[in-house]
Amino acid sequence: MSEDTVSENDYSAQHIAYKIARWNMLFNDLNEYVSVNKKLPLVCIDKKMRYLNVWAHIQMNIYKNKTGIMKNKEICGKWKSFIQEYKNLFITRKEKWYQKFELLNNYVNEYKKLPSNDNPNLQKWCKNQRFRFDHKSKCMKDKEIYNTWKEFTKANQYLMTTNRRRWHNKLETVKIQFYKLDSMKNQERKPIMDWIRKQIFKYLNKTGCMKDQKTYDEWTKFKNEFLI
Repeated sequence: MSEDTVSENDYSAQHIAYKIARWNMLFNDLNEYVSVNKKLPLVCIDKKMRYLNVWAHIQMNIYKNKTGIMKNKEICGKWKSFIQEYKNLFITRKEKWYQKFELLNNYVNEYKKLPSNDNPNLQKWCKNQRFRFDHKSKCMKDKEIYNTWKEFTKANQYLMTTNRRRWHNKLETVKIQFYKLDSMKNQERKPIMDWIRKQIFKYLNKTGCMKDQKTYDEWTKFKNEFLI
């Protein structure tokens, strides 16, 4: 074996040893941060934390494919143990979405309503998903997530209908019933007339649903057409 070959082998061994030593150094920094803070380093703190955050995500990618330094069994085993211990920190955005969706689905099944002030975080999340679904934005660009939310909306159609839409549907029903009022029995006519009276009061005072301009204009058209 020539001196050049020996030299190249020495350089290669030293390079591998350096990469392993550097990996262990970064891993220890990451492990120390996570064990104290119970979260991954934030990218907005400082340069070192930003680097550690990026480094951690790179390790996840090469771990999945068992490429690069993850071909080293000791390092691969160390990383496997680490992500198992802190598996909640390494789930994908899609996995996080489905975790949140399961919470929402369980809530709706139990309480038969959408989250409200009793669960403000879930309420906000639900509103965001409805907006993103309507605009096919952010997570709703994912076909699987989009279809999951679509099925959820169908299964809970009444709950997912907005107050304005429910009001509009009620008005359309009243329009159909209006000319039949004289032929109705008192118990059938009373709830319809009560609803109309409430709308008139809200309209005159511009309160409740009549604060919404579209609802106000729709009622204006209705009262002019039916001479209320």
